[in-house]
Amino acid sequence: MAHPRLLWAGVALLTVAVGLAQFGGGAGFERNPNGKALIETYEIIQEQYLKPIDPKKADELLQGGISGVVGALDDPFTSYSPPRNAHIREEDVRGEFFGIGVQISLANPDGTGAKIVNVFRGGPAFGAGIKTGDVIVEVDGENVSELPLFDIVAKIRGPKDTKVSIGVQRKGVSAVLRFEIVRRKIEIVSVSKTMLPDNVGYVAIETFLNVKVIEQLRQAVADLKRQGATRLVLDLRDNGGGLLDQGCQVADAFLKRGVI
Repeated sequence: MAHPRLLWAGVALLTVAVGLAQFGGGAGFERNPNGKALIETYEIIQEQYLKPIDPKKADELLQGGISGVVGALDDPFTSYSPPRNAHIREEDVRGEFFGIGVQISLANPDGTGAKIVNVFRGGPAFGAGIKTGDVIVEVDGENVSELPLFDIVAKIRGPKDTKVSIGVQRKGVSAVLRFEIVRRKIEIVSVSKTMLPDNVGYVAIETFLNVKVIEQLRQAVADLKRQGATRLVLDLRDNGGGLLDQGCQVADAFLKRGVI
């Protein structure tokens, strides 16, 4: 399955343009009337706009410029992730981060809010009493019910052993329930396993979107063999794909010869 390529851009478009001009490769950009106009437009807005442009608004302007450049490609497989979103994605690709141990999805149709769809057993949130189905409405006292999902994730994750206060709305409870949770190392588990009758081992790979997939697969297969598995079912249903190298390594684990 084809998947969008992510532009892990972590710098502003203006910075890119100026950097190119200073270090070579930017001459073409400066000679292009549109490239020159882009820089001049930003500078004019900064200097002459009716209202002062604060840093937050300046960031929004630059993010809009980057999104416009990428959008003009009209390529459904190329997208742009703002710096904070890119950092979260990089953590997901590494397969570990410091957080509270929950899986969340959108709470609202407009792409905002966060609803807990899974609580990792043994994790910080599990120990604190967070439950599947809870809707996150506060993080450290701030109302997050209308924030984009990535913004909520960024607020919940943080440095190891730091505390975060989570307020949730729970079905059947009128008041907001608040939990103070210490962030711990959370490892994304992409491989699950079980033993079936007749010495058949079952392994499901949910995604290839982190570098720990092959490591988790090898461990799962080894555990099943120790339990007496002589045959194996490999379930890739609903696997949305991910990292090419992880897919190749999984294939290599089962194929004795041939080109992958």
